[in-house]
Amino acid sequence: TRLTWLYLEGAVVGGVVLRRNYAGVAIGCLPLTHPVRLFAVRVTQHRAFELLVMSAILANCGTMMAQRPGQPITELELRLEIADLAFLAVFTFEAGMKIIALGFAWSRASYLRDRWNCLDLLVVLLSWLSYIAEQQAEELDMGGGSSLARSALAQFRAARVLRSLRALTVIPSLRKDVESLLLSVQHVARGYAVLVVFFLFFFGVLGLYLFGGKLRFRCATIGSDGSFAYIDSDEVLCTAVDQLALLPGRQCPAGSECVDSGVNPNYNITSFDNIAIAMLTLFQCLIGEGWSDVAYATMDATSPFFATYFFVFMLFGFFIVLNLLLAIIDDVYHTLAESYDERLAMVRKQDSLCDEKAMQAEATTVGTGVLELIRRQRKGTLASEEG
Repeated sequence: TRLTWLYLEGAVVGGVVLRRNYAGVAIGCLPLTHPVRLFAVRVTQHRAFELLVMSAILANCGTMMAQRPGQPITELELRLEIADLAFLAVFTFEAGMKIIALGFAWSRASYLRDRWNCLDLLVVLLSWLSYIAEQQAEELDMGGGSSLARSALAQFRAARVLRSLRALTVIPSLRKDVESLLLSVQHVARGYAVLVVFFLFFFGVLGLYLFGGKLRFRCATIGSDGSFAYIDSDEVLCTAVDQLALLPGRQCPAGSECVDSGVNPNYNITSFDNIAIAMLTLFQCLIGEGWSDVAYATMDATSPFFATYFFVFMLFGFFIVLNLLLAIIDDVYHTLAESYDERLAMVRKQDSLCDEKAMQAEATTVGTGVLELIRRQRKGTLASEEG
C-alpha cells in the first residue's frame, strides 16, 4: 500500500543518495520527495549529525557524574541543570528528525521497527516525564505541598540515568558486544536452563530426604515454664538426640538440650523443608554465595559425613555446570561477533558505494549545468551574429 512501500537503499531522490531503505510516506502525509522530509533525510544521513548526538551522549554522562542530588543548590548545579535540558533538546531533535525521515511505524523501514530506536524514544519520553515531575515537585515545595508527593515526584530524577543507555545506539563496538551477548544468552537459555533446573531438582530432592526438618534444632536450656534460652547464637545448630549417627554433628554441652526452635537459619530462608526452598538454597550455593556457611550448618545439624553431598554438588555444579555455561556463551558470542563484523563491513562497503554514487550524481548535475550554460552562450552568440 501507499503507506508501506519502500525506497530501496542506493536510490537517488531529489539529489540525495539513500543510505538505507526509506518508507514511501512518513507520518501519513510526507512522501520522500517532500522538501521537509528530504531535509530530514539529509540531516540524519550526515556524519556531523551522528557526531553531534554521540558528543551529546558522552557529555551528558559527564554532567550526570558531576551532579550531586540532595546537596545544597550551587551555581554549578544550576549550570548543569541548564546543560541537562539542552542535551534533552538535542535528543528530542534527533528523534524528531529520524521519525520524519524514516516514518513512524507503518513501514518495515520505519522508526519503531528498529528496537534501538524504540530504546531511544523510550529514553526521551522518560526524560521529559522526569523533567515535568521535577518541575511539579519544585512547585509543591514552594507551595508547601505534601512531603510524600514531593518525594515521589523527585524519584523520577533517577530516570536520567537511562540516557547513558543511548551510548549503545551510537557506539558501534559497544552495540556489537551487547547484541552478540544478548543473542548468545538467547541461544543457550533454552537447553541450558533445563539442565540447571534438572540439576537443582535432583540435588534438591536428595537434600529434602537427607536434611528436611533438621536445620531447626538449637542448643538451649529449658526453663520451668517451658521457655527456651539459647546458650549460643540462634544461628548455631546442633544434632538432635533421635538423629544421632555413627558420626554425629555438633553436640550440646552438659546442662542443655538440642530442641526444635521451629525456625531455620538465615531468617527461615536456608532450609531443605520443601523442594522449592531446597532448590533456592542450592541455587545460592551454586553461585558461590555463602555456600560454606550452608554446608557447615548442615553438618552441625546432621553429620560431618554429609560434607560429601556439598563436595559433589559444588564439583559438578560450580566448577562444571557454570563453567559450561560460560564456555557456551563464549563460543556463541564469538561466532555472532564475527557475523556482526561481516555485516558491518558490508554496510561500510555499501556506504562507500553510496558516496561514489552521490559524487557521480553531483558530477552529472554539474556537467548538465555546464552544458546548459554553453548551449545558452552559443544561442546568444548566434543571435548576435544574426542581428
